[in-house]
Amino acid sequence: MKLTSLLAFEEVIPTLQEREMQILRIVKRIQPCNNKMIEQSSNLKINQITPRTKSLRELNILTWVKKDKCPISKKLTDYYQINDFVNQVLVC
Repeated sequence: MKLTSLLAFEEVIPTLQEREMQILRIVKRIQPCNNKMIEQSSNLKINQITPRTKSLRELNILTWVKKDKCPISKKLTDYYQINDFVNQVLVC
């Protein structure tokens, strides 16, 4: 783990919204997962989850893992997990 990566991550975490942190905690527990699985594991609606997972992907905190059939909706969907580096240093 590079010091510069750690410093960059420490700058990003305080800027995350409470809802993004809530989603990170859920993803950490059930990863790899999709938005529907996050919805089922929380009291959040899908329209509260999707924009937050998108912003976490744009920040490279969540990374794409695979496209697979969702066990809940039975539809083809994207699965994500927390970036390996972030997963090592994230304390939720």
